[in-house]
Amino acid sequence: MCSDVWPEFCRRFHTICYDRRRYGRSPAATEGHSATDDLAALLRHLKVSHAAIVGSSHGGEISINFALDHPEIVQQLVLVGAVVGGMPYSQHFLNRGSVLGKPLGKGDVQGAIAAAVKDKYLIAPGHDAAKKQWPTCWQQILKI
Repeated sequence: MCSDVWPEFCRRFHTICYDRRRYGRSPAATEGHSATDDLAALLRHLKVSHAAIVGSSHGGEISINFALDHPEIVQQLVLVGAVVGGMPYSQHFLNRGSVLGKPLGKGDVQGAIAAAVKDKYLIAPGHDAAKKQWPTCWQQILKI
C-alpha cells in the first residue's frame, strides 16, 4: 500500500514494513491473533527497543493500540486517517464503505476496485500513478 513512500523512508531511516496477516506477502491467520501482539513480537525478534510507529487507516488503529500497550518502545506516533478503536464510525465513513462494499457483496471485485479508484479519500484527485497502481494493490489484499 505504501510502495511509493518506502524508498524515501528507507533512504532516511532504518525502516521496517510490518506486513499484517493476510496482507502483502503474509498468509491469512489460521487462528485468532492480535495485530498489536504480532507487531510487538516482530520488534522483539528484531531487537528493536525504540521506534517511530507509522500507521494509516486500520494500521493507525494498530499503532495507537501498540503505543498504549508499549509506551516504552514508541518514540513517535505518526497517524494518517487512523481508525480509533472503541469509537463509532462517522456516517460519512459508513456511506463511503457502503459504496465500496456493495459490489463486493455481489462478488464483483472489479466493481469494488473501480469504486475505490473514484473515492477521493482513498486516492487524491490528480494522482494518476496511484490510480494505475490501485487495482494491483487491492488484488493483493483480496488475494485474487
